Amino acid sequence: IAHPVHRPALAQARSSLPVDQMDDPALSALYRRLREAVRTTPGPLLLPDGGSGALVAAARIEGPGWWLLAVQPSAHWATDARVLVAWGLGLGALAVLGVVVWLGWQLRRRVLIPLQRCEDAAVALGGGDSARVAAGALRLPEGRDDEIGRLARALRQTAQQVDEAALQLAQRTESLRVAQTELHAAHERVEDAQQALHIQHHALVDAYDALDRQGQTDSLSHLGDRMALEERLKRMV
Repeated sequence: IAHPVHRPALAQARSSLPVDQMDDPALSALYRRLREAVRTTPGPLLLPDGGSGALVAAARIEGPGWWLLAVQPSAHWATDARVLVAWGLGLGALAVLGVVVWLGWQLRRRVLIPLQRCEDAAVALGGGDSARVAAGALRLPEGRDDEIGRLARALRQTAQQVDEAALQLAQRTESLRVAQTELHAAHERVEDAQQALHIQHHALVDAYDALDRQGQTDSLSHLGDRMALEERLKRMV
């Protein structure tokens, strides 16, 4: 063997010293575990040192058939394990935080902002501002192939229908206003005609009365007046 602690004994033995001749129970026990382990695993090994709790790494050196053993005390590998665990937990926490931030950003971009735009469109429709929604001023997510996209397209279609109905109602209202104006003018013309007829009727009655009176007192002196009255009646009729 070669051992950093047993250098004087190795020097006296000309660098070759049997393990069973050394007064080192721990080294003898490790040698026996190594011989048992290489029977099933010829490659590199990691063995626990049952006495001290250390870890032993063993690898065969091809050629001379020697084995290189490295003993890691439990305090060292436990500290390293804790450091590795701490690093692992830290990296895991950073990864989880990154995933949470990414999911939050995706949720805001894919769900919250489109829903807010749909809500703004619904508020505009409720407030009578359907023209902005119908014209696409609110940038609804109509291109999406999901529930939000279908909602956006339904809101846009509803706004267009409401806007079209409002335009038709305004046109009909204007037509009714024009018709009412024409009807009022016609009514005024009818009233004027009735008043003119009423005046003409009274004038005709007065003329017939006058003609009748002249007929009862007919004389040559009133002949000219009677002829003029008859001419007037003809024009009135």
